[in-house]
Amino acid sequence: MPTCVPISDLKNTTAFAETVANADEPVIVTKNGHEVFVCLDAQKFREYRLVPKEDYEAELARERALEERVVARVRESIAQIDGGQIIANDEAMKLTRERYGW
Repeated sequence: MPTCVPISDLKNTTAFAETVANADEPVIVTKNGHEVFVCLDAQKFREYRLVPKEDYEAELARERALEERVVARVRESIAQIDGGQIIANDEAMKLTRERYGW
């Protein structure tokens, strides 16, 4: 899972540099909850640039497919809401606890 940090964390440059150096993936910097830019350790950047184009394109295709599934689920949820297929939060929490045992 990617590391996300708020833009305010850049004030402490030493700690931020350590976060980037120790991260297995690029570090996503956010502002007001939205992605602003991505930081990557220089050595890891060199390694990323060596990824064959086919692998990169395959990863993009997987990401697009995942995005399409998420969008479809959101649309399905909106349709359920529009169709009146909703339950109260308390009932949803009860069903979740019963299903997952917490």
